[in-house]
Amino acid sequence: MFLAFGQFSPDVADVGTDTLDVARNVYPASNSWKPFNQPTARSTSLPSACKGLASEPLTSGVFATYAGTTTKLYKFNASTQLWTDVSRVAGGNYATPADGFWSFAHFGNLLIATNGFDVVQFIDVTVGTNFAALAGSPPTAKHVTIVEDRVMLAGLTAAPSSIAWSDINNATVWTPGVGLADQQAFSSGGNAQAVCSAARLVLQERGMRAIIPTGDVTSFQFEEVASAKGALSARSVIAVGPLAFWLSEDGFYMGNSSEQRAISANRVTDYFFDKLLRERSYQVTGAADPLATRVYWSYPTQSTDYNDYIIGYDWSLDKWFEIKFTTYAMAITATAGLTLEELDAFGTLETLAFSMDSTTWSGGATYMSLIDQDNKLAYFSGQPMEVTLETGNVQFAPGRRVKATWARPLIEGTGGSSAMLEVGRRQRLTDEPAWTVPASMAASGRIPIYASGAYHRFRLVVPAGTIWEHAQGMDVEFAQEGVR
Repeated sequence: MFLAFGQFSPDVADVGTDTLDVARNVYPASNSWKPFNQPTARSTSLPSACKGLASEPLTSGVFATYAGTTTKLYKFNASTQLWTDVSRVAGGNYATPADGFWSFAHFGNLLIATNGFDVVQFIDVTVGTNFAALAGSPPTAKHVTIVEDRVMLAGLTAAPSSIAWSDINNATVWTPGVGLADQQAFSSGGNAQAVCSAARLVLQERGMRAIIPTGDVTSFQFEEVASAKGALSARSVIAVGPLAFWLSEDGFYMGNSSEQRAISANRVTDYFFDKLLRERSYQVTGAADPLATRVYWSYPTQSTDYNDYIIGYDWSLDKWFEIKFTTYAMAITATAGLTLEELDAFGTLETLAFSMDSTTWSGGATYMSLIDQDNKLAYFSGQPMEVTLETGNVQFAPGRRVKATWARPLIEGTGGSSAMLEVGRRQRLTDEPAWTVPASMAASGRIPIYASGAYHRFRLVVPAGTIWEHAQGMDVEFAQEGVR
């Protein structure tokens, strides 16, 4: 009997379905699962916990990466792997709130940064050596983005349900009524969490507003398009071209000002909220993969400043997956180019993690990157992580006991021969499954299991560092034993 490795849907009743209760450290393909690579560190550690990450273009093919902590802002030096302090010279240490974070936006040559407490900061990424206060007295805010050639701030410290924007093509004019600078307060929906420019959305705690450019001195109108479907976490909001993705009180959503839809209901919503440590929901952090149609949210399951799980969604396949890894921050960043001499810091020609012609060394390649538990910048570019795929409950012969004897995993690639299989069997669904000892693959490609019961579930583990391409399911051999 063939058992397909179907969608990751731990919320569904799992008897007689091809859904998976566990799909860890894999990502979905059209009819299979593929291994997720281990993050590889590219930097030394930041001095303290990272609270924001950004990468901005300097010249064609050259990028600079910045990170923020509670008290400092840093620039990454690719040749030394060190973080250089580029914090403001005047004003002392920053004071990012415990539940706050750094939000960054690129505006011309300027990188603008805000943390919800300190005055809005900027640096000229082409010639600047330190951040400084942005001129024009912009309001302190939690989130910054660019909308219609204006810098827009959301979640103003003095008026959390308000947003403000600068004059057009001028980041230093903020007085309402001067040029096209203005502010807008919202009477309902709660705090303004984030703004998604191309999706034309302002996400609030309990609602959202469509951004409607007016073409006149009022600049924008804001129309309420939904209620009670706002963003639970400001950091959970992900902008991907004309689409936005976010976490709401009742699950994950995607959409824009014209249409929004639930994407996690009846699949992973209950699973996610059961694991999430609710009092730290402000730590839920979203990021998009620039090389695929996938978005990711890291989240905490325990009382720590870092997040220990990542849940992901492929919107072109409409499939979910999970990664077990610890992160402080995630973002799209780009690699900086290195000379041959600078490559010496990463090893010899024989031990370099990537080939010499890799864009990892030549620079300019964009990746989804992260700051790991050691506060190091890392890319998902190592060897495959340990993978776990676990099915629901299978009834081979309804109403009868069955002995499952052999299983043949359908895993393409030499690493598939290292797979280990456990079987959880039980007579009644009210019983806890009794698991067999993990068994390895024989030369025939089959794994001996010998598990008797009315219901069977299968847990396949592929060790870290093994190379394989696709996992589709397994063929299982069984024999009926009786009705008891």
